[in-house]
Order: sequence, then C-alpha cells, then structure tokens
Amino acid sequence: MRGPVAALALALALSGPASSAPDYADARIAAFEVRSADGVLSVSYRVEGALPDLVVERLQSGFELRYEHRVELVSKRAWWANRVWELAAFETAASYDSLTHRYVVERRAPGAGGSEVADRRVTESLDDVVAFLTEVRELRVAVPAEFPAGEPLEVRVICRLGRRWLLWMFPASWSVQARAEVVR
Repeated sequence: MRGPVAALALALALSGPASSAPDYADARIAAFEVRSADGVLSVSYRVEGALPDLVVERLQSGFELRYEHRVELVSKRAWWANRVWELAAFETAASYDSLTHRYVVERRAPGAGGSEVADRRVTESLDDVVAFLTEVRELRVAVPAEFPAGEPLEVRVICRLGRRWLLWMFPASWSVQARAEVVR
C-alpha cells in the first residue's frame, strides 16, 4: 500500500505546480464572419485572449508557440449523427531568436510528408506575431460537391491553443470554437 501512495506523491511533486500552465480561460473567437458565393465560403475570425502573459514569456525565452486551426462544415441531420467535412486545417507557429531579437512566424499546411510551410515571415513586433497567430482573413474554402443540397450550412471554426494535463496524468487540450449558420 505504501508503494503506490509514495509513487503517486512523487509524481505529483515532480509534475510541478499547477500554475505553471498557461490560463486560456479568457480565450474566445471574435469577429467570426462567413460569406458564401458560388459554392465558395469566405471565413474570417480572430482569436482573442490567446496569448496570456505566461505564453508571451515562454515565447520570448525561446519556446516555439503553435496553434492549430480547423474549419469544418457540418451537415445537421435529424435522428442521425451530424456529418462533418474538414474544409481547411493549418497551423500557425512563432519562435523568438534572442540573438537577432526577431520573431519568425509561419503558417503550415498539412502535406503528404508532414507540414509544409505555406507562409513565413520575420518581424520584430510582438503585435505582428499576435496578429499572425490569431487572425484569419478571407480564408476561401469550397463547399464539397457531395454536401447535400437544400440543407443548412453550419461552419465551425476550432482553434487548439495548447495542451494541459488533467490530474497531472491525462492529456487534454485548450481549444476555442465558434459556429455560424450560412445560407447558400
């Protein structure tokens, strides 16, 4: 009996304080807008509260910061599970070079051999980094041909901000999401 209790106490002691995890409680998706024209959706949004002070400190100390963005189209069906199409998935990342005092920001798209860098910039401004990581403007995605005609469109945006641990043992992630109904 003493062995498992001692092992649990040691694991809790080595896992560090719970306050060392960033708090994304205030994070939310704002300015979410979806427009539809000729079978193409234009999606814009901004994630607010995505860079608490602890995250900025970690970024400036050299850790890479990564956010995963996903845009989905949901077909709501009565008496059946909703069908989900992933329209776009990409990752925004930032790192700080303490020698040059510049940030490198990248937008990566998933590819066959891993992530491919779609956009890469270098900046000295933290405001530019925040905008690059958290703002999506006029992302154009096509509605799949197999999407049932006449059904309402629901566009869902999900942004995964980071990982956290439940009870110091179970991985989970902080994410924010927003939904919008669109008329075609």
